[in-house]
Amino acid sequence: MKQLTKMPIDIVIPWVDGSDLAWQQRRSQHVSLPEHESADQRYRDFGTLKYLLRSIAQYAPWVNKIYLVTDQQRPSFIKDSKRLVVVDHTSFIPNEYLPTYNSNVIELHCWRIPGLNEHFILLNDDFLFTNPVWPSDFFTADGEKVVDMTS
Repeated sequence: MKQLTKMPIDIVIPWVDGSDLAWQQRRSQHVSLPEHESADQRYRDFGTLKYLLRSIAQYAPWVNKIYLVTDQQRPSFIKDSKRLVVVDHTSFIPNEYLPTYNSNVIELHCWRIPGLNEHFILLNDDFLFTNPVWPSDFFTADGEKVVDMTS
């Protein structure tokens, strides 16, 4: 069994429900799409978030907090929890970059999330853990990022 670390490690998950009509309307006011592209293609929610959260609970129970990053949305199955924090873009992305529908902008500003620990793992909502993972899979004992995942 790998060693657990004393440093708290959070997880950040950007998420959007592209089928949400209010979100579609907000987006259409700021982004013009070519005819061959639609929000349905890029922002379709296949329901994997629920399974990602379950995989964290099962295979990474040492995670401190999970920050779910959204744009004025909340998954219907999410219940209030001290461990799961729903965060809106407006709480950490500077106003000059808002509104944004660009995942790169959102991910580049995640370090600004209020309360987020220095050590965090950024996951997309379609990622799943399928085996146990440990802090040492992501960070060294000194808190440096593990870049080579082959060990």
